[in-house]
Amino acid sequence: MAHRRNSRMKWVLWRAGAAVIAVFLVGLISAGCSNAPDTSTKAASVAVTKTAASSTTTTKTSAITKTATTTKAATTTTKTTTTKITSTTPSKTVSNDPFTKLDDSLDELNVYFQKTWMAAEAVGAKEGYKYATRSGTFELYLYDKGSDAYKAAVKNNAMALGDTLFPAIIKEGFALYFYPNAKAELKTQIQGILFP
Repeated sequence: MAHRRNSRMKWVLWRAGAAVIAVFLVGLISAGCSNAPDTSTKAASVAVTKTAASSTTTTKTSAITKTATTTKAATTTTKTTTTKITSTTPSKTVSNDPFTKLDDSLDELNVYFQKTWMAAEAVGAKEGYKYATRSGTFELYLYDKGSDAYKAAVKNNAMALGDTLFPAIIKEGFALYFYPNAKAELKTQIQGILFP
């Protein structure tokens, strides 16, 4: 008896789980959660059939068209509802943060990069990051224009790390340092983005 009860309980749970998954999938499809462009024409169908005195079949096809058919004895009723789904593309917000601007510009140019936070205080800057790309590596530091470190960088045309100077492009409060592996094309792109 207990075995039969457990078997029925498993069967009920299995059907409930299958129903939850089916509802979840239909919800995803109707919400338009796909990698397709703004409108979706992919179709998914779910059929539910009940057998009693009358027979009822419900079919949902994509998020755009829903069709329901009810059959009772010899009469057939068909309803079709069409819903137009429109979507808008959000407008792009331009950031005032120079590092975010650089990141966005590199993304627009399809330049793959890895960005690493640097201890900018070591060279007297406020903030700094290292960018590793397929065309080479560079570092960008943001200085306080009134600081002694920035004034020294402008004078030496280099960043100072202790007693060592690293030749850099010092301009508009920034120090841009290219590693030896940086290609000329990368140098031109980055300078064009930062110092138009």
